[in-house]
Amino acid sequence: MAVTSTENFIAAFKKPLTMPVLSSPPRLRLTRAARARAGELDDSELVPKRSARLAAKSRHREPKPEAQARKVMMKRLGLKEVETELLDKASFEEFQTAVALPLSTSTREAMQVLFPGRNQRA
Repeated sequence: MAVTSTENFIAAFKKPLTMPVLSSPPRLRLTRAARARAGELDDSELVPKRSARLAAKSRHREPKPEAQARKVMMKRLGLKEVETELLDKASFEEFQTAVALPLSTSTREAMQVLFPGRNQRA
């Protein structure tokens, strides 16, 4: 084959390397699943990572999404946030006895008046 002028031009700039640029080929990267199969995965890698920024942000949030949404809407509407009080044991027991099953006839009638069903609405 005939050597073209372009190949001669390129060959003028090429110099052979005296020593290799990389001493060894790069190490193969293993996926998390492959490392787990090989037994190299430690417990800290199994826990999902969470940034400090997100952890600090969630510290001021309500644990329940519904409560957090209610809190945000109250703030946007400019309403004062009302803290809910935990019931004491006596109030809780009074509630439990009031709604204990089976309901008495008078209680059932009162609940039907207070909370009408779909077919009973006026």
